[in-house]
Amino acid sequence: MLPNTMEKCNVIEMFPKKKRDFSAMIPQSVLPDTEKELNEVIDIEDNMADSEGMDSMPEPIFNGVIEHLLEKGKTRDVLMYVLQANFGIRHSDLIKLKLINLIDIDGNFRDKVNWCEQKTSKTRQYIINDAVKAATIIYLRNHADKKLTDFLFTAEGRNKGYKKATYKDENGKVKALRQNGKFVYERDENGNFIPEPLRRDQAENTLKDALIAIGVKLKNDRRCKDGEYKLNTHSLRKEYSEKFSELAYELKANGKLK
Repeated sequence: MLPNTMEKCNVIEMFPKKKRDFSAMIPQSVLPDTEKELNEVIDIEDNMADSEGMDSMPEPIFNGVIEHLLEKGKTRDVLMYVLQANFGIRHSDLIKLKLINLIDIDGNFRDKVNWCEQKTSKTRQYIINDAVKAATIIYLRNHADKKLTDFLFTAEGRNKGYKKATYKDENGKVKALRQNGKFVYERDENGNFIPEPLRRDQAENTLKDALIAIGVKLKNDRRCKDGEYKLNTHSLRKEYSEKFSELAYELKANGKLK
């Protein structure tokens, strides 16, 4: 295209000789500037990363992560990842599990958990195997104050938060309730604040920290160079799926499964 024609018509040259850095022109105002917006963006990016395809968690790496977390005394995270790997459960369902889903009113482990998935509305059965039982016992030794009706996974330490009271405005939008500019928090029947469930980005960060600590180079973490694996909590669901398929093929080959 002739330069004068481009100038007059003000068109975009489709194949410029020199590429421009358009990323540098993006206004910084579009980026998240509050914690809430940042968490929403992280959740969206994680979901996009899932759709792009995560690697399955190799079993030796998974075991290394569990050993590392045990050494650090992070028994909540141990149970969380053991459940995900053995149940193949999504984070949105995981954080709704209560202790009573694993242990009955007589103090015995259940054989399975019947659960209606939030995403699919389908009922699944999660088998409570020895790995889940062992991780639960280790968890309860560090969380002896847990009751059967308590959620298993809530935020801890500096990330700990409590459930905010909400209301609907005139447009039907749910908003956090404030009094004199301060948030109002819900309380349970005993008058105690209700801990917030663990956010997905918190679970992701804990897993990535553990992976990097044991020497795994991640493709999906900026702290790593020359990454080898693309791993997050979705990789635990893939590990479950692969193990399930392997067992099914083995049973079929041995004539135990039609």
